[in-house]
Amino acid sequence: MVWVTNGVYSSGGKAPDGALTNRVTLDKAVTVQSVNGPAVTYIEGAQGANCCLRCAWLANGAVLSGFTLRHGATTSGGSGGGVWGAIGLPAGTV
Repeated sequence: MVWVTNGVYSSGGKAPDGALTNRVTLDKAVTVQSVNGPAVTYIEGAQGANCCLRCAWLANGAVLSGFTLRHGATTSGGSGGGVWGAIGLPAGTV
């Protein structure tokens, strides 16, 4: 269990599949939970003419709880701008 404090998380990122960057990447079966809930804890993606950044990428068995996900985007034709789940993959597998 990883506890996260209040705030807007809008920097950094990782591309576990080598394609699209994600603000938060949980590539193992871990639970990440906000301390005070989605009204005060945000994960900010990015969207625009030259930029696409998903809010969160979750491996099988990973849990992200108590966050507001906003402004996430994928490339043209992509899906899961808010969150992408690697369903069916063992935790940690990309």
